[in-house]
Amino acid sequence: MGHRPFSQPVFLKLHHTGNFQARSAWEAHEYLDLHWSAARTAHYRQAKALCQSAIDGLMDVEVARRAVIDAAQRAGLLATKWQVDGHDTNTTYVAVENGWQRPSRATVTDDEVSDSDLAGYWRASDILDDPALSPSRKKALLSYWASDIHAVSGAPSLRCARGVTVTIDSLFDAMAKLDSEIDQAAMVSSSSATGRSW
Repeated sequence: MGHRPFSQPVFLKLHHTGNFQARSAWEAHEYLDLHWSAARTAHYRQAKALCQSAIDGLMDVEVARRAVIDAAQRAGLLATKWQVDGHDTNTTYVAVENGWQRPSRATVTDDEVSDSDLAGYWRASDILDDPALSPSRKKALLSYWASDIHAVSGAPSLRCARGVTVTIDSLFDAMAKLDSEIDQAAMVSSSSATGRSW
């Protein structure tokens, strides 16, 4: 299934001079594994995990494609139009059915979470430490992982999502730490506002 082609290839920067055309989850995984030149962030790990899931037949290839585009765009590795057709432009584009367009991320509210959103996270602290996530998104991911749908049969203190098992205590500790950081930030913001002189 991972060799089934993407609806459109994804063009990715390669060695600062060329580009790599990922036409399937297998080719995208190869790029992520061998040619990725940016930091291996949570978005990178998520894209790689989703590509592997698509290769294994557990995930639709288009979900993997969108994750690769998102990770590459964030890392500055999504090929620009000039790298593909020779026209000079600084705008980032992706291939679509009738030509090229700017990549657009679907609008996702912070409370919309699925198992695929947890790909690339191995511990509760990985979610806390991800600078790309808003506090409310971190809370939603931690709460979702801690929910009973991820309870391990016969081990109620464990939660498992996408094959990654953590203790529910670690998830609750992470949520408590996050709440504390939010409260502290709110207090600092409040004191700054009241201390202003107009």
